[in-house]
Amino acid sequence: MRNSTLKRFKRKTHNFFFDHIKLGVALDYIYSLIVSAISAFIFGFGFCCFATAASDNSITIITGGASGVSQVVYMIFLIFGVNVPGNIIQSVFFFAVNVPLIIFAFKCIGKRFAILTLVNVALTSVFMSLLEATPFIQDIAKSDLISNSILSRALFAGVCTGLSSAIAFKGYFSCGGIDILTYYISLKKSANTGKYTGITNVTIIISYTIMHLINNAIHPEYGDLIQPIIGILYAAVYLVVVVLVIDLINVRNKKVQVQIITTQQHMRDILIANFPHSVTIINAKGGYSGKDRYVMQMVVSSSEVKKVVRVVKASDKNVFIQISNLQQVYGNFFINPIK
Repeated sequence: MRNSTLKRFKRKTHNFFFDHIKLGVALDYIYSLIVSAISAFIFGFGFCCFATAASDNSITIITGGASGVSQVVYMIFLIFGVNVPGNIIQSVFFFAVNVPLIIFAFKCIGKRFAILTLVNVALTSVFMSLLEATPFIQDIAKSDLISNSILSRALFAGVCTGLSSAIAFKGYFSCGGIDILTYYISLKKSANTGKYTGITNVTIIISYTIMHLINNAIHPEYGDLIQPIIGILYAAVYLVVVVLVIDLINVRNKKVQVQIITTQQHMRDILIANFPHSVTIINAKGGYSGKDRYVMQMVVSSSEVKKVVRVVKASDKNVFIQISNLQQVYGNFFINPIK
């Protein structure tokens, strides 16, 4: 009863917005702006509380991405003796480095994607500046649990960054910076976003470590040479957590093979009518019953699996379904384009 009521409600809602396209687009943007604000706040919170060192003697966790590039720039300023507050460089340069990448996103990915990414970047820059000056945030960063445990900082910062990126990806935009490039590559390769996030961020982490070593060699007062080495080890922990969180939540490019064993030949028509994927059919025979069977194989996105099972079972109650996760798919596979 509840399922039928929910289906009727969904159908009426779909039909209403189909007849009121402009209202649907407006609500979509409002919803996306709320998601963008949540994503930006989570990143700013994680960066100010955990990634940034609470004191001059604390180890800074290299975050990668545009914020990681801003950390590299800050370290270059220190090498040349220009002592500018780190939060100013990080917030301003975080926004500046995203401008050419957002233009790239506008041309190569989608207008909606680029607009919402720009909004997310702007909000993140604002939150980074505001939260840095908030006493409550400083109290968290300087608490014994956080300031005295770099492992806790790496884990919490990784969860916040990964969650921020994953929420943005679920809303079909990004947090800007390196996420734009990794999202574009993952679309072209039809692969998980987390893998490419890890590759690009490793480069940034190594660059920051080299700059840190040079700075400490020129200005010993900033710390010893051991500190950057320890920092890169915990940055690796941070990066692993980020990749795991992103791939756990963002399942857009995850593929699943569904194998359907049925006696209903018309199941092929049902599957093709409900999903934008083709079906491979193998004639088979039941080992126990000796009756003719049809083995139908279809590759779908992981988000489509529940719908496949529901549609198939509605047509054949005695169907046998087998589901297998896939590492990669080569060939033509339809994914809804990014707007």
